[in-house]
Amino acid sequence: MANPAYSATAWADAAAAADHWPDVADLTPAVQTLIFSAATRVAKRHTPALDPDTTPITDDMVLAVIYLARDLRAAILRGDTDVVGIGDYALRARPLSAIVRSLLPRKWAVG
Repeated sequence: MANPAYSATAWADAAAAADHWPDVADLTPAVQTLIFSAATRVAKRHTPALDPDTTPITDDMVLAVIYLARDLRAAILRGDTDVVGIGDYALRARPLSAIVRSLLPRKWAVG
């Protein structure tokens, strides 16, 4: 079921996330906006073939942003413990989780 009520900058908000992420209420409104906007930007980068003007925001896409926002907040609290290597050869292991990837739609270009 599409949910066109969300803005172009955030596909989810604290009200939508409350059932899936109870601690979201503990974040300030500014942090909530930052986290959900960042999660939406990441989700958009992983669905580049979708036309933002015609593709409805589905419940799965909203849920993906909620889980991604929760993962981003956890990464912020963890700090740089996900680093492999040192100096210029350091890699940060923060990929999208399998749940988030499965919730985002895929559109393959043909031609």
